[in-house]
This record gives sequence, structure tokens and C-alpha cells, in this order.
Amino acid sequence: MTATKITPGLITTLAGATGLPASAGFEFVSAVSASTSATVSFTGLDAGYDHKIIIQTLRPVTDGTLLGMVLGVSGPTYRTANYLSRVRVGYYAAQTASTTNVNLHPAFTLGNAVNELASFDIDIFDPGNASVKTVTFHHGMMFQTTATQHWTGGASLYTTAEAHTAVQFAMNSGNILAGEFKHYRRPNA
Repeated sequence: MTATKITPGLITTLAGATGLPASAGFEFVSAVSASTSATVSFTGLDAGYDHKIIIQTLRPVTDGTLLGMVLGVSGPTYRTANYLSRVRVGYYAAQTASTTNVNLHPAFTLGNAVNELASFDIDIFDPGNASVKTVTFHHGMMFQTTATQHWTGGASLYTTAEAHTAVQFAMNSGNILAGEFKHYRRPNA
């Protein structure tokens, strides 16, 4: 397979590839820089698109907390039930499940020291489509002051088919001290 046209951040056609949408790459939508924020939200998740949220250099105000994501419907009204969410740390055998949100990392909580931070890459598949159940997939990395790194990965299913047009991130205790949140989308057909 060979690329026939490449533009910055976007491969538009591939020789020998089948089933690719006309524009297969993600396009930037918006960004939020958190600064002692209770929540970070993105709205306008529309049908016909897969969405990606990239979180970089996340730090909580309160030491030892967890980050979660909830889906929102028109308004937005954020859903706090009906999730089947599972996440796991790369080398750690235990898994953590949640029914109240999309659980982004288990067991190991986020610290708030200068070199403690986390980054996540979250894919949300066609959330604005009211006829399908919303699925997410994510992976991330957390760093602690002792140079310990924890890789996490997981997925979730919202168990009711409805249009989710928003997402919201919040710590389970305290605020988000800092972090860069970026929203991207791409056509899924």
C-alpha cells in the first residue's frame, strides 16, 4: 500500500486501500486549558463522526484522585448511570469497573506534585447517533514523582442507544489543577 497524497496530519488516499472515508484523518475542533477547573466539557459531538479527546499534562488540585468522563445528551444533561466501563493498568492484574462514568484509570490515583501528571487518548465512536449505543476506547500514561509510570487502557459501553452530544471530565474529588484538553473529529462513513 502506498500513500498517493499526504497533507500535514492527513493521508487522503491510499493505493490498494478499501473502505476508507473520503477524508480519513481527524480534524481539530477545539481546545481547553484547565486551570483549577471543576470540569472540562466539549459539546457539539455530532452524528456521522467519531470523536477523539487528547488530554495532556493533567494534574489534579487534590492529591490521590481519579479522573472520570461522563456523556451528555441535549442541554447538556450528563449521564451518571448505565455505563459498562472497564479499565486496567498494564502490568497490574486488577481491573476496575464502573457503572457511573467512563473510568479512565484504576487503582493508581493521580498525584499533584510537579512531576506527577497524566495523559490520555480517548476515542468516542459516533456518539451523536441516537440509534446506536455509544462506545469509547482509551489508553493513557500516568507518571509519579518516583519515576514510576503506569499505562492504562480500557473501554466502555453506554447501555442505552441515545444521541450523546457532549462529554464532561471531572476529578472524583477536588478540581483539575492543570491540563490541555483537545477535541478532534473525523467522518465515520
